[in-house]
Amino acid sequence: MNVSNGALWNAMGTHGNGYFLERKSLEQWWGVTDQNSWQGALDGLLKGKGVRGLWEFVLEIRSSLSQQFGGAGRSGTVAGDG
Repeated sequence: MNVSNGALWNAMGTHGNGYFLERKSLEQWWGVTDQNSWQGALDGLLKGKGVRGLWEFVLEIRSSLSQQFGGAGRSGTVAGDG
């Protein structure tokens, strides 16, 4: 969501767009409007719901290439270590 919004999600001094805009974004992107919908969104993410096939495909290609050419794979190990 932050990438799509152009937010600096990993910058230490950035905390989003403010309370009201963040709530609006959560409702728009995730359907989160209250505590129950927040919990539902978290439960879904933890169960792997919302994962798109394209994203998984790209991650698998990335993992395969890194294993073939000496980078860290999904397991965090470097090719040739294990």
